[in-house]
Amino acid sequence: MIRIDSVNQPLPTKGGPIRADNDKPSSSFAALLAEQTVKIVEASKSEQERYTAFDNQLTGPKDSYAANLRGELQRLLSMSPAELIRYQVLEKEGLTEESLKGLPIEERTIIEDMIKDEIDRQLAGTSDAGEKTLRNMRIG
Repeated sequence: MIRIDSVNQPLPTKGGPIRADNDKPSSSFAALLAEQTVKIVEASKSEQERYTAFDNQLTGPKDSYAANLRGELQRLLSMSPAELIRYQVLEKEGLTEESLKGLPIEERTIIEDMIKDEIDRQLAGTSDAGEKTLRNMRIG
């Protein structure tokens, strides 16, 4: 019969020294796991705070951002159909009313004609397959 003692002889390994059963580990696995969990949670909180601060720098406070969106929506809804079409054409060309005023008279005339044609087309209910853009109509 083979007797198994409570003291076993460690088997040699290639990796290095073997801890004997009577050696006490400095920390238990549960304690190490808890420490690592706390570190990860703290790092996660600091990252979240950093991203929140960065987001606030980009968009400003959330209330003012929502107020800006609400104001823009109200402005668009209060426009007449012709004003809305004008706004859409200018936006499509990457222009504003201010930048339109700063253009040379030839380009401004072309854009004003495009806006007039688009208003006529949309309000008359016709569809025009050949869409005009400033890029297509640039004067040499």
